[in-house]
Amino acid sequence: AKSLDYKFTVTPNGQPWCEIQGQVNGNTFLHYTCGSQEVKLFSVLDVNATQAWNQQRDTLQDVVEELKKTLLDIKAEITAPRGTGPLSLQSSMMCEQESNGRTGASWEFGLDGQISVHFDPRNGNWAVLHGEGRVLKQTLASDKDMTNLLARTSVGDCRKWLKEVL
Repeated sequence: AKSLDYKFTVTPNGQPWCEIQGQVNGNTFLHYTCGSQEVKLFSVLDVNATQAWNQQRDTLQDVVEELKKTLLDIKAEITAPRGTGPLSLQSSMMCEQESNGRTGASWEFGLDGQISVHFDPRNGNWAVLHGEGRVLKQTLASDKDMTNLLARTSVGDCRKWLKEVL
């Protein structure tokens, strides 16, 4: 299956405060650092990385801004022990062409590298993968703007972006 994957890391008090990594079939084609606006582009599988980034930049930046708000909203509620660094939120959007030719998408979320929440944009269902994901799921699922952005990105943008890279 052909796949497009975006991994987001948001650390509001960190440097950089966010990073985006784009992959096509597991091969990195872009790395973006927020704040410095630094973009490293790599051409893989005949993907025009510059064109792909230019078309996807605004939507991806909207996603990281929403993730930052989410992390700031739940930061006070997180009591689980963690490392000495600032709390970070990871997210991954996987977009792939299924065997029947349709495009499927999904999202995963976690704190400090532990993926604990899954979102299926087709049916709008949120699932907690680990007990510590309850607060994260409640925060994400209760934010209708976030849910709409994830669904819209998964259904519309994901399909279009995947078609462009295939």
